Amino acid sequence: MGVPEGMTDYLQLAFVLPIPGAPKSLTAKRVYYRTMPADLTKSHVPYWRAKGYFKINGNVKSSLTNWHDPLDFNSFMMHLNGNEETVAVTGDYVIEE
Repeated sequence: MGVPEGMTDYLQLAFVLPIPGAPKSLTAKRVYYRTMPADLTKSHVPYWRAKGYFKINGNVKSSLTNWHDPLDFNSFMMHLNGNEETVAVTGDYVIEE
């Protein structure tokens, strides 16, 4: 996941550990996650082929898919606020009927 130039308030979600010896300034804001918990999605896709997104059909549910699945993704940016800190998070969603 890329970070827009000049943005300093962010978290990165990463599926792989950093390269050994990588500077802490490049990796300090990363959260490492291998896969999504089963209570969120029953799909299991290896991290190198996975794309996370939200399904919206009256309810919102997180899900995984292959990068090759032809889904109609919509992008969004969400700002999370707390303790005088703001974090911008980008993501994708699909509206299901």
